[in-house]
Amino acid sequence: MARRVRIVVGEGRAAQQGLLRFVLEGEGYDVVGEAKGTSELPGVIEANRPDVVVLDDGLGVVAVSMVPEV
Repeated sequence: MARRVRIVVGEGRAAQQGLLRFVLEGEGYDVVGEAKGTSELPGVIEANRPDVVVLDDGLGVVAVSMVPEV
């Protein structure tokens, strides 16, 4: 049995929050955490230790640069 990919989602646009989770879970991925902004992202990543982090374009460059650091 293949291991499911564990994903943390980071969304910065309030109008679209939950959309990435909905799409990814619909495709069979295991979304283990959600950050609703840049300030939440490090804590959610540290708590869940995902295989992949998926960010929407509402978070910006700061969020992208902090992911490898965490």
